[in-house]
Amino acid sequence: MPNALDHTLLAAANRLVCGSPAQFYQALALSDRPSWVLASMAFVGMWFVGAATAEAALSRQARIQNRGRVVLLFGALVTSFLVARAVAALVHRVRPIGEIAVPSPIPAAEWTSIKSALAMQGAFPSDHAAMFAVVVVGLFAVNRRLGGLGLILAIGFAILRVGVGFHWPSDIAAGALIGTLAGVLALWLRGQVSAWLDPLLLWVDRRAPFTYPLLFLIAVDFSQKFIWLFGLLARVAGHSIAH
Repeated sequence: MPNALDHTLLAAANRLVCGSPAQFYQALALSDRPSWVLASMAFVGMWFVGAATAEAALSRQARIQNRGRVVLLFGALVTSFLVARAVAALVHRVRPIGEIAVPSPIPAAEWTSIKSALAMQGAFPSDHAAMFAVVVVGLFAVNRRLGGLGLILAIGFAILRVGVGFHWPSDIAAGALIGTLAGVLALWLRGQVSAWLDPLLLWVDRRAPFTYPLLFLIAVDFSQKFIWLFGLLARVAGHSIAH
């Protein structure tokens, strides 16, 4: 159950986004898919870190080492996202907009329509927070300044999602914990799996005309919050899966 701190922090975040209808619409728009687009861009950027260095031999070695880390971090992201969705289905904590009267400056009919579409989806833990936590861990592994920038953006998106009533702060904290643990585990595993992962990455690197279009499609699906992946899972399960 949400506690007093959840209610206090949600009220504070809500006041930040309720300055005007335009501000609230912007918060609604920014709080969902743009965060996944940015995360996808971050992974693409991390993939190409070290691609151009002074010596070709060092360049290839650096690329393989870095890309192995990116592959494992992406696996950690997918895993943490699915874990968050599974826990949400088991716990089924109602979103704040389905439990309390979250203030909104937009027309009541439109706000009611938005709430009815999302209110009953599981809120705990936040899959957005889990996703961003993995990305932030990866960015810190590449560069501390990039990690700091990623952390600031992650906090900003978290405030937006809490402010519009999509999550309680404890949902965000739980999701961030899942993502952080998954990201740290991925970095630790890098040295443990190099014997089989590095040859695979060399194969990918040597067959770029075939493998890069496939990686592009994966990045696009990631930027759209795994819409194709969940479509496939829905076909297997025989029913739609909210995500």
